[in-house]
Amino acid sequence: VLPLSRDRVDAIEVKWNANAFEPRNLLAFRASYPKGHNWLVSAQTSALHTREVAGLVLHQLGIEGLRAALS
Repeated sequence: VLPLSRDRVDAIEVKWNANAFEPRNLLAFRASYPKGHNWLVSAQTSALHTREVAGLVLHQLGIEGLRAALS
C-alpha cells in the first residue's frame, strides 16, 4: 500500500504470473479505501497496459515500469 494523501492510497500487488491475480482481497481493501490506483506487477509483463477484473481497473506492468510510473 502506498499512501498518497489522506483519502487516496495506491495498492500494489506483485505476482510471478499475472494470470494468478485473485481480486477478492483487493476488492475488500477498496471497500474501505476506494480512491487510488491498483498496480499489478508481474515478472512476465513488459509494457504497461490496463485491464479490468471484477470491476477493478488494474494497471499491469513489470518492475521497471513500476519504478518509472511512480517517479
